[in-house]
Amino acid sequence: MAELFDRGAYITDNAVLMKDRLNKQYSSFLQSRPTMCTYYHVNPVFSTTDTGTRDVEGLIDDNSPIRYNKIENFPIYGIDNIQADLSDSDAGLDTSYDGNAVILPNTIYPVPDDYFTIHYLGKEYLFRVNHCTYDRLKSNNYYSISFHLEYADKAGFERMEKLCIEHYQCIFDNIGTKDKCIVRTSDYNVLERVNVILNSLKEKYAERYIDKKYNAAMYFANSYCYMYDSMLNKFINSSKIYEPVIGSLKFYLLYEEFRPYTGMDYEDSIYDRVMKKDFSDPSDINRFYWPEPAINTESVFDYNRDDRVKYLSYYNVEIGPFGNKLLPYFSSDFLNAIKLKNINLLDDLFEKLVYTYVTQPSANCLKFLDDLEKVKIRYNFHTYIWTPLAMYSLRQVLKDIKVDLTALDETLVHQNNY
Repeated sequence: MAELFDRGAYITDNAVLMKDRLNKQYSSFLQSRPTMCTYYHVNPVFSTTDTGTRDVEGLIDDNSPIRYNKIENFPIYGIDNIQADLSDSDAGLDTSYDGNAVILPNTIYPVPDDYFTIHYLGKEYLFRVNHCTYDRLKSNNYYSISFHLEYADKAGFERMEKLCIEHYQCIFDNIGTKDKCIVRTSDYNVLERVNVILNSLKEKYAERYIDKKYNAAMYFANSYCYMYDSMLNKFINSSKIYEPVIGSLKFYLLYEEFRPYTGMDYEDSIYDRVMKKDFSDPSDINRFYWPEPAINTESVFDYNRDDRVKYLSYYNVEIGPFGNKLLPYFSSDFLNAIKLKNINLLDDLFEKLVYTYVTQPSANCLKFLDDLEKVKIRYNFHTYIWTPLAMYSLRQVLKDIKVDLTALDETLVHQNNY
């Protein structure tokens, strides 16, 4: 099977790892699951009052001097009972409600007059933070907040929205890791968009080209020629394009078959050049191929007596050793584009994406997202070769985006003078 791990086992193993990580860092003392809310965090830079002079009445009316950062999908612990109370009451929380909750370290530094909302049964409940304490008993300190229900109507929520000047998303899986966990919404949207496109391409390619029997990326040319490209399979494994970056639970480790010249072939392949981001000497790149019988007694193909399978042999000249005209591995347009450093010579979307990734800053690849969202993977040799190259380019773009995400200001994570 092409799937490296059983899906259920993989999910279970990662759930255990996540639990261990959370327990080690901050959750050994928490006996409840998080409630995801929208958190409104006081922005001290754009607020025009301070703790000593703030009027506690009318904090979110039209004349409010306070401004907020809106953080969506933010986890708060210890408030599970709120939803239980909502379910028990036909009217919902329409009077008063007081409670306590926990906020995890290295997310935000909560302050009085923060707010958070819970959406339940078609209604918005807006809670106001009254008091915050910093627990110092654990090695990974956490924040305890007390709060009360401020509004249980749409009008309160709408007034709060008008006071928001910056918008963020919380990436829950990043909490407790070196990755940024609260990032600007505009950056997060780009991150998610690239990730969705990448996962779609991975699924489409796997459906079309990954043979589950042989656990390999293969191309069916005809009933007598089922191509196994050793360079391509090596590239898919070494580039880790099927290992998850974010939000994926499935990946593949493909069958690699040793051949005497595989190493030398790969060093002169387009795959190696793309991974090294080096098109400085394109003349040495193998750009022709020929399918040959798979003769290898240690091969999985020989074991299955599958004489349809053909290996690809690679060349950087058009005429083969027996005077036969070889087949193009990739287009002359792409070779000319990298020789002349001119992307305008390319018409193919994947070729333009790969060219841009290798020769320009990663951010320039984002201009292709509209087209990539609509792209169709036709079954042919071109997409067999170029889809993994496009996926690798997007994967690297995704990693670069993660590094460059705009995070919540550090003073709002670890300290707040408001």
